[in-house]
Amino acid sequence: MDFLHPVFSNLPALLADIQISFEYSGLALEADAYSFTQSFNNVTFDNVLKYVAFPAVHVKDWRDKPERLAPLEKARGRFDMLFFFNWLREKRVKRILKVIVEDNEQPPHSDEAIELALQGFDVETLDWSKPDLEPETICNACDKLKDVVLHWSGNNAVLRAWSDPEGLRKLSKLSVINLIVDDVSGPWQIEDLSSPPHL
Repeated sequence: MDFLHPVFSNLPALLADIQISFEYSGLALEADAYSFTQSFNNVTFDNVLKYVAFPAVHVKDWRDKPERLAPLEKARGRFDMLFFFNWLREKRVKRILKVIVEDNEQPPHSDEAIELALQGFDVETLDWSKPDLEPETICNACDKLKDVVLHWSGNNAVLRAWSDPEGLRKLSKLSVINLIVDDVSGPWQIEDLSSPPHL
């Protein structure tokens, strides 16, 4: 008779409550930090998430802000997403394969906030909809990036910065670039780029 260790025989039940993704949907677009944390207090995540997705949500009454946030409050731009990504860190999430963030409100998140939010998660696919996102920000935050969606305002200087040797070409694993333009002819898409990637 085959013998199955009790731990393995109960594996489906053990895994049933472990979440492998997080999508902020059906919730208020102005979130109270304490209430949000308490609402998801019993949620357990796998240490690798398939994806996370956030709309343009604002966080209020964030009382346990890290000291590194002090200069961000004086900088131009939002930093709400830093709350959620720090929360995922506290939930022991180590990697996030795909990140989707709606960030087309004014003002959008600051570059520093985006870097601090994403650093260390080894993101492979990124769609952060801040227009004209700095290539340095992308490279610093996601050095293992394979697939990126770029939201372009039409500024040619930004296009040149993305395609510069010190821009997105520094990302050795990047192979797919999707370029979305606020234009009737868009979105444009560039796929399966040869190494180094180019626009």
